[in-house]
Parts: sequence; C-alpha cells; structure tokens
Amino acid sequence: MSVAAGSLFEGLPPRFVGDGSDIDSADSWVNTFRMVIRLKGIDDETATQLFGCWLVGEAKAWYLKRLETEEAKKWKLNDWLDCLITRFAIVDRKRQESWEDLVAMKVDASRPLDHMNNCFVNVLSGIPKEQYTEYLLKKLYLEKLNCFDSDVAWELLKSTDYDKVDCITLQRRALDLYRLRQKKEALGIALGGTGQVVRPQELGTSGQVVRPQEASPTDPVLSAKIEDLTKQLHDLALIVAKPKVPKDMSKITCYNCQEKGHTA
Repeated sequence: MSVAAGSLFEGLPPRFVGDGSDIDSADSWVNTFRMVIRLKGIDDETATQLFGCWLVGEAKAWYLKRLETEEAKKWKLNDWLDCLITRFAIVDRKRQESWEDLVAMKVDASRPLDHMNNCFVNVLSGIPKEQYTEYLLKKLYLEKLNCFDSDVAWELLKSTDYDKVDCITLQRRALDLYRLRQKKEALGIALGGTGQVVRPQELGTSGQVVRPQEASPTDPVLSAKIEDLTKQLHDLALIVAKPKVPKDMSKITCYNCQEKGHTA
C-alpha cells in the first residue's frame, strides 16, 4: 500500500530525543513507531529512512555515528529499533548507580540475552562516565556474557575486532549470535526428529545436517572440486585407452652386435 508524502508522518510518536526528556520510554516509543508503520503499510526501506528523520538531539547524534559503521549500513528497520532500545533503555534518572552496582549485577541465564543486555545498559546509564573506561566496560560485559553463555562469548571473541568496537556493538553482535544459534538448534531438533540437538557447525547453508565426515553435494566448492577431479580422470582414461604408436627401430643400434634395427 502506497502512502502519500503528506500523510507519511501522521500518527507517529513525537521525535525521539534520548536525553531523558522524552514523554515515552525507548520501549514504548519503538512499539508506537512499529505499530504506525505497520498500520500505514510503509515498506521497510522507507520506514528505515523515516526512522532516521524522526530522531533529534542525543538520539540523532547516536544515529549518525552508528550510520558510519559498515555493520549499520546493512541494517533494516527492526535492527535499528532493537539497537535504539539497547542504547536508550529505561533509566531512573533520580537514582545514581555506581560501577560496583554493575559489577555486582546478577546474570539470570534462564532469561533471554536481550534481557541481560537491557539490565546491563539500565545500570550503566546511571553511572557517571568518569567511573569507568570503554576497555573496562567491554571486559566486564564479556565476563557477564561468559556467565550467561560461554559458547556465545567465545564465538563473539573469535568473530569481532575487539579493540575497534564499543560495548554497544559487542552487545548487538552477541545478541545476533545468540539468536542465530537458537534458530539452528531449533532447526536441528525438527530435522532429527529424535529430540537430539544438532550443533550449529553441523548445519549446511541449505539447512541439512552435515557431519564432519560428510559434505553437502550441493556445496559449490565441493561441486567444483568433484568436477575438476572428474575431468582429470576422464583425461587419464583417454591417455590409457589411446593405442600405442610403434617405435621406429631403424635408428636404434644394438649395443652387442652394433647392428641397427633391434636391441639386445
């Protein structure tokens, strides 16, 4: 459904500032924004551009800085909205937190990872910035993540340029890895039919189970190798099947009698 330019902004919540002066929390604002976009039938590309236009102040500065990263250039609307919630989580501005509060924060592994991320940001938002550095912040987050799920923490360390990203980016990537693993494990249970969870590394690109000693016949790299090997075998077969050409014995000299035309 197409929407006229004049009515594109009707019904949207007030522009989000992100400095604590907003009427609604980040959660509530995002829910309203999503609902209006859905009701108007606005396509994802237009909605993503509209989202960037509907931020001001601190939120706009955050958006422009995030937009410069390679990761964010590929984001769709839901990626931006989820990240907005993580960055501008609900904070009780009247109560000041301390670094010790964040260190003492309990990790509940029975809840989703985004719950832990939100709790982490909630406490962090109340801590004066002079109490910590970005390095300490990332180190503490990885410790909390390791308590929540050591596999996700390890995968995050392997796949991330740790020194070049901030803590918010670490949280975002950790959540992506966590959700990806959940999907693959659910797919593994459905495929196996026995209730046995298939490890993520055993899933091929098309979803089928690929054990270490096996490989997908549709894998492009493997197909290319098979094709090349088949060609080599075919060429070898032609060489073997080709009749031998009789040697010209007229120029051969016998080393016993010194006559030409034969060997000893």
